[in-house]
Amino acid sequence: MSTITLPAPTITSATCAVGPVGSDGCRACLDTCPYGAIGLRNRPDGVEMRIDANLCQRCGACSGVCPTASIERPFLPAEELVTLVADRAADVRDGVLAITCEASQGRVAREVGVDAVVVLPSLLILDETVLLAALGAGVRGVVLVGCLACTHDRPRILLDPLTVTRTVVDDPRRVAFVEDVGSAAPLRHALERMGSLTRLPVRVTLEDRLRLATAHDRRERLRILLPRFGDEAIAPVAATGFGHIVLDQSACVVCGACAIACPTDTLQLDGSVASLTVTDLDCVGCNACVAACPDDALILEPAVPIGAGAMERRILLTDESVACRACGEQYAPQRLLAHARWTLEEAGLDPDEPRFQLGVCPDCRVASARHDPATALHAAPRQCACGGEGGTCGDGATTCACGGGPGACCGGADAGEPAGVGTGLDRRSFLKGAMTTAAAGAVLPLLPKGSAAYAEEAPVIVPGRLGMVIDLERCIGCHACTNVCKAENNVPLGGFRDWVEEHVLGEYPDAQPYFLPKLCNHCDDPGCLKACPTGAIYQREDGIVELDSSICLACQACMQGCPYGMTFYNSARNTADKCNYCAHRVDEGLRPACVEVCPSQCRIFGDLDDPDSAPSRYIAEHQTTVMRPEIGFGPNTHYVGLPGELNR
Repeated sequence: MSTITLPAPTITSATCAVGPVGSDGCRACLDTCPYGAIGLRNRPDGVEMRIDANLCQRCGACSGVCPTASIERPFLPAEELVTLVADRAADVRDGVLAITCEASQGRVAREVGVDAVVVLPSLLILDETVLLAALGAGVRGVVLVGCLACTHDRPRILLDPLTVTRTVVDDPRRVAFVEDVGSAAPLRHALERMGSLTRLPVRVTLEDRLRLATAHDRRERLRILLPRFGDEAIAPVAATGFGHIVLDQSACVVCGACAIACPTDTLQLDGSVASLTVTDLDCVGCNACVAACPDDALILEPAVPIGAGAMERRILLTDESVACRACGEQYAPQRLLAHARWTLEEAGLDPDEPRFQLGVCPDCRVASARHDPATALHAAPRQCACGGEGGTCGDGATTCACGGGPGACCGGADAGEPAGVGTGLDRRSFLKGAMTTAAAGAVLPLLPKGSAAYAEEAPVIVPGRLGMVIDLERCIGCHACTNVCKAENNVPLGGFRDWVEEHVLGEYPDAQPYFLPKLCNHCDDPGCLKACPTGAIYQREDGIVELDSSICLACQACMQGCPYGMTFYNSARNTADKCNYCAHRVDEGLRPACVEVCPSQCRIFGDLDDPDSAPSRYIAEHQTTVMRPEIGFGPNTHYVGLPGELNR
């Protein structure tokens, strides 16, 4: 039966584990689709899976293999399917249940040994939870019968749910796949094998079936089913959508990059108790953690979760936790702090220098550096408070007030050079160390005091908190901002610091077009800064959230940390990248290039702490909002006329 008139499945990008640009995220649906109807679509904030409705044949294969239940099919949703099959199996306990399509149901129903038949649009919508629910209801066996049209010449697509089910149950003969080629012999042979099996005890109760009826997520259904089949944790069998994480404890410094990159939170780092844990059932085998680890300490092995043990948190590494020197809260593993100290010493630096703040938690570093920028790594000023410059103490004293000795005013550091550069360490070695240094509370980059705010007539340099207002009612969608940003900041093809999304809300004839410019929000409490394990992302005193590409590992943790999708992978530099309000222009007293070029003047830039600045006045005179205020990051890019449907 052709199902081409049905709507195509849809993909929920928010839960899809595809991963950002450049990472090894999940590709299960892309690799599985028999018709090439699924493809990767580049977006300024990463990539997303897209289904081409014209190519899609509505076979359901993508929804069957999706490990995060992010693909919704409009025909026979997963929870309805598993309930249908479980209820039918419960009606024929100790019998054999056949699952097939309309093309083969006649031949299947006539065979002796088939006690019940379930007819589906396609076998490819099946996953292991459907088969486990049937076997758990007490049937002796389940046989899948599909014609060439049903399997789309790709019977291998059914191998994964068969593999998982056979691994979990006591006898692999309890589930079989038979391709309907017009002869009854293959089906009869499978039924004969099942006839010799003993009856399975009922494992899935009526209460379980009721819970399955409301369990949309594949992992949620497995949490109901797996405990009914044993207590083991994993089996070393390969199947799409599953994996087993192995950690080399000798190489791991517990930096947390893997936990940040994990799209399903199966990896978790708890700094307060210094433990890195994993839940085997939640691993979708996407390899993002392996790609993110700077120390090559992780290996992803093929494995299938079995029983209740797969749902328990497994400790990969535990260590003694270190308390913050400032607030006393436990926040980091001891080995991380020790490695940070070693890294600084290897770079010829003194780990006890105040600017490194070794042993201080991120929250206290933020608070300290905002009050005293000279304590931060990127803030070693050229001119010392004593008046000296270039390493010479201004008053000729033997010991400068800044702590530096003769010829070492402010430690002799150069304001434009991050610690470790030019120390003789190779880049990779230093960056690995920099990751641990930053994560251990050793580095919070900031720039010297100095910011810009602008009236509409002329820019004026003042200290403050820079921000922007974008009036969507004035934006004409010309994309001049996008083009000038790429030219001004040398952004490569496929990457965007600033872009304009085009949306249509409502239905004809009341449809309304919207142009939505997007760029970094330069939050007061940036998620990207907290996620960055090397200190490459830092916050200037004027509020600009900047990225130092010289110490970026391209681990893409910042992409996971930013809930707005405002960071991206710069393929030309092999680093992360993001908008910085054109900081180089700001430092020269100029406005960002996007503000300068906008023909409708929909962007207003300046000091949000100054009530007389242009953006402050605009905010006072108009109703504005920020992106996703409920997160609490304090975005400093404000919008006028932003519809609620687009505030995401």
